[in-house]
Amino acid sequence: MATEQCTLDTCPESFAIYGYRPNLSINVFFTVVFGLVAIWSAFVALWKRRWISYSIVVSLGAILELVGYVSRDLGWVDPFDVNYFSIQFTLLTLAPVFFTAGIYLSLKYLALRLGPGYFGLTPNFYTAFFIPNDVVALIIQAIGGGLATSESISDDPPAPSDGLLIGTEITISGLALQVVSLTVFLVLFLGVVLPGREHGPTTEPKTPSSEPCSEVPVSVNDRQNSRRRLFIFVFMLLVATVLILIRSCYRVAELSQGLSSSLATDQWLFVGLDGFMVAIATSLMVIVHPALVVEE
Repeated sequence: MATEQCTLDTCPESFAIYGYRPNLSINVFFTVVFGLVAIWSAFVALWKRRWISYSIVVSLGAILELVGYVSRDLGWVDPFDVNYFSIQFTLLTLAPVFFTAGIYLSLKYLALRLGPGYFGLTPNFYTAFFIPNDVVALIIQAIGGGLATSESISDDPPAPSDGLLIGTEITISGLALQVVSLTVFLVLFLGVVLPGREHGPTTEPKTPSSEPCSEVPVSVNDRQNSRRRLFIFVFMLLVATVLILIRSCYRVAELSQGLSSSLATDQWLFVGLDGFMVAIATSLMVIVHPALVVEE
């Protein structure tokens, strides 16, 4: 029986395009998480009127994740529907590119605040180098995802078509570029923050005071508070970057083995190494939103 002719009454769940029936509870959980991330990021941008670009890319990524997990929710209803599978495959593959864009934007701020670091690169270099890489990775993954998911799986058991194989290979190339970019970013990131941690911020918050005798303790307190908030922001970026890097490495390994492999059809591996990695990273990115914790 062709896969598209299957129903839950006529075919086992293992015949589903995913290789399993998506778990409703966990996918609803991720749907809610990414919905809250998108709303909070947009709200902070409207409230603070700062870090608008950061908020936009994080919100866009969260919306893609949201729609992707809604499709997986619908995949629980009908795990044999190719359209639901195609939407979730494409959007959940693309979405983290927007989160990495927000992370890359943050390094420019850190270089302005902490100095050029070990490598002596200008702050504008980071956005000029990493953002185009992100765009290229997005385009490659979009093309690959489009090719892969435009092909119907009609054999029983499912057999990948030529279009599916080519699209998957292109998607892997985009994910591999993302892995390389994130790895290079981590090196440059540490090259900025480690010297900055040793020498402290290059600028200090201004604290006007009419009494000279009260200026010193207020200035010291403000500086300590500023450094504490900056450390929290740096730590958040480090954790978010590592989590998204882990997720990207997993997706490269998963797709390299094929969509019908044991790695790609392990639902809980996907939940742990994609769903939770991205959900934790993006939650941190909006909880420790730079508009809330760092200075202008």
